[in-house]
Amino acid sequence: MAEIIADFAIYDQTYTVKPDANMELVSRFVLKKHKIDAKTYRDSYKYYISNPEEMDDIFAEAKEIILDKDPKLEDYIEKKRKENPNLPEFLR
Repeated sequence: MAEIIADFAIYDQTYTVKPDANMELVSRFVLKKHKIDAKTYRDSYKYYISNPEEMDDIFAEAKEIILDKDPKLEDYIEKKRKENPNLPEFLR
């Protein structure tokens, strides 16, 4: 699940670079890449959302996956934390 969330976060940035990108196709690509259908993903997501501690662990793992792919992001994230000290914990 963490790998899928990480890929969604990465591919979500497509919209920043290409505002007319078809995000539905991007989402389908991510699901196909991970060999999972939309219903299974939705059901898993609903389960984890109802178990916040598990979801926090998944988000933390997804963050590590992203940082492993681009270690320079850690400095960027830290800079944004300092600029926005009142961010909720889940956004840090």
